[in-house]
This record gives sequence, structure tokens and C-alpha cells, in this order.
Amino acid sequence: MFATVVLTLGNALGFDPVQYGVLMIIIMQVGAITPPVGGFLFISCGIAKLPLEQSVKALLPYIFVIIFVVVLIVFIPQIVTFLPSLMR
Repeated sequence: MFATVVLTLGNALGFDPVQYGVLMIIIMQVGAITPPVGGFLFISCGIAKLPLEQSVKALLPYIFVIIFVVVLIVFIPQIVTFLPSLMR
């Protein structure tokens, strides 16, 4: 529901729609695995019967890599738009 408003904002800022869509999906996934919202994190901790703190400590290196990839995608859009540009 919120995607159309955010896409309009991204187009106004000069982002490619494919790049902006990939960024939005990655950021939403980071939000799903990190506290305080972290629905996926809470569900997987409940299934594995692990404390939340132990899981977050194990996830920190991956979260930093994901944030680094997001920064790369923002500043180097060709990472995302290379294959779609071949099909146009």
C-alpha cells in the first residue's frame, strides 16, 4: 500500500524504479530481522528456543554486510540495473 507513494518519491529523487524496488525490499527485510519490530527474528527465536540476545549477536555481521550492500546499491545503481538494461 505504501509502495506507490514511496515509488513516486523515489522517481522525484531520480532513482530508477528497479533500483528503488530492490532497495525497498532489502530494507523491509532488514526491518523484519532486526529489533524492535523483527517479526522474523522473534518467530525464529521462538522456534529454536534461543534467547533474543544470542540471536542478535550472531546476526550482527550479516546485518552490517546487508547495510554495506544497500549503500553500494544507492551509490552504484548499475549493480541492480545491469541485467534489466540488457533486456530493454
